[in-house]
Amino acid sequence: SSESFIIIFLLKKVDFRAGIRSLLDTYVIWQKLGKELDAAYIKAECTKLGISEFEQKNKQLSLHLFGDEALTDDDREMLEYIIFSGTYGTVQNSIENSVKKYGGGKKGKRNYILKNLFLPMREIKAYYPFFYRHKILMPGLFFYRIGKAVTVKRKQTFSKLKQLRKLRNK
Repeated sequence: SSESFIIIFLLKKVDFRAGIRSLLDTYVIWQKLGKELDAAYIKAECTKLGISEFEQKNKQLSLHLFGDEALTDDDREMLEYIIFSGTYGTVQNSIENSVKKYGGGKKGKRNYILKNLFLPMREIKAYYPFFYRHKILMPGLFFYRIGKAVTVKRKQTFSKLKQLRKLRNK
């Protein structure tokens, strides 16, 4: 259904923090389908998923930005966040959003680190099929990933660690 499409679209935006292009997509979707959509259903599903505030702000910003209404202070704040996050977002925003997603504060940071160290089986199956097929070697995956993080992905790893430390100081 169109409602399910919008909910999936929003979930991807929340996870990947898409930019201006996604605001234009949101505007076009609401202009084309807005009258046909069951707004109450979308709101209820977004509430269940914990993205209702994002859905409202995102919709409002896209309609104000590309429509006739003036931008509110909330619109400007969200637009600034989107513009200065670049195409794929900043490392800082990505980590802050992930820590919030995992509960915020020390608990969120701990969960973020654990999630990055110990992958769920579905991710191991997708990204490390060798280890998935040879489960006896699974403990080696932990050391393989740590080794890769400090050699091949050293710059990315230390950038993330730096941002985590900055969060501690906030």
